[in-house]
Amino acid sequence: MVWIHGGGFFMGLTRGYDPGRLVTDNDVIVVSIQYRLGVLGFLSSGDDVLPGNLGLRDQLLALKWVKDNIEQFGGDSDDITVFGESAGGASVSYLALSPQANGLFTKAVIMSGTALAGWARIEDPETVFLNTARALGCSPRFYFPGFKRLYHTTIMSCLKRKQASELNFAPALSKEEIYSKSESSSVFYAPVVDGDIVPRSPKYLVKDEGYLRKHGVLDRSYVVGFTNQEGLLLADYILSLPGASFEGLVEPTNVASVIKSVAKDDFSLKPTPEVLNVADFVYTYPRDPDGSIPFKASVDLTSDAGYLIPSIQFANALADKTAVYLYVFDHYPEESPGIKLPNFAQTVFGPLEIGWHARWCKCPLWNVSVVVVVVVVVVVVVVVVVLVVVVAVAVVVVIGGGGGSISNSSSSSSSSSCCCSSSSDGSSDGSSCNSNSGDDGGSSCFCYCCCCSH
Repeated sequence: MVWIHGGGFFMGLTRGYDPGRLVTDNDVIVVSIQYRLGVLGFLSSGDDVLPGNLGLRDQLLALKWVKDNIEQFGGDSDDITVFGESAGGASVSYLALSPQANGLFTKAVIMSGTALAGWARIEDPETVFLNTARALGCSPRFYFPGFKRLYHTTIMSCLKRKQASELNFAPALSKEEIYSKSESSSVFYAPVVDGDIVPRSPKYLVKDEGYLRKHGVLDRSYVVGFTNQEGLLLADYILSLPGASFEGLVEPTNVASVIKSVAKDDFSLKPTPEVLNVADFVYTYPRDPDGSIPFKASVDLTSDAGYLIPSIQFANALADKTAVYLYVFDHYPEESPGIKLPNFAQTVFGPLEIGWHARWCKCPLWNVSVVVVVVVVVVVVVVVVVLVVVVAVAVVVVIGGGGGSISNSSSSSSSSSCCCSSSSDGSSDGSSCNSNSGDDGGSSCFCYCCCCSH
């Protein structure tokens, strides 16, 4: 099992993911890999000057190494599972769709992120490239139309002279840019279409059955899933930004920007006002008394747009052609010394419910809570049935076992004795007798005839 960590393609590392229980409780070998992040891993100029996807290339090289060497560690090179979460899950789906990964693994577990999510891809890499150059002071003073490649090469020369500490800055996203997902001024990094590792947009690749069969995508089995209320992560991030507030998350104008951005991602043409109105009604009503949008509605919107819908779309695209399983993890944790829930999660949410959107999926739905309840009910029913059968058999043996009887006789005489009957020929009938003396000097005789034949 090869683990790919998450972190939005700009942060994260393998430290903190301890595979100890996986190794000790299961017969598996776990490999955790690192890959380049941020500018070093996913910056792209949109042409051959810097094609991008260097982080994905690192992951491919790691998989090739595992394929070639895992048998030396007792592993099976023909039974490799790649699994990851968030950006790691999206990476797994990119690798699954890449022709460069054909034959490198046999199973994929994609958790809380796929290549179809808007946050997991850059549609206009050149704009992000120019924004990065501007932020790092590498923008040339002059630009001549028709000399784009030279312009990009000049920027690359400047970037190569920067210290790693200057390049490895977190994406400079303002809260306004997060709401609108605008690439015009923001700086964030993710995989791009490079014509090699990602030959075309993932949303087209998953629909091309000929491509999927040719490059081994359908030779694998998949588990795809997400947790309930994934949007809490984005809410927590927005609230950490300077000037951000809880009120901003539920402000109708900001939510409308998110709806417009989501609709733009899901429709090839510009979304019509009717589409936006329907989405606004579904997610923002009923409103709170002050006219603001309920916080849970805002979280539902980002959860659906960023995680739930892309995961179901990915699963559905492959479900009719290979083995695909969808899960929803909806366990609501209790606070403990090692678990601290965000304040807004404690105050706003009670027990969390699975959204109705999960009904869209054509593949099996694994609901952890439902499975546990069903198993418990089945076990209880089986135990009850077994007990009823055992009791019934015992009663039949006692009552119908050849006319056996239990007799109880008592006498006030202290000389009374307990005697079992005998057959006509004087032989014992197989009875067993017990005699007990009472407090009044009498005795009680209990005779059980267990094998009488007459």
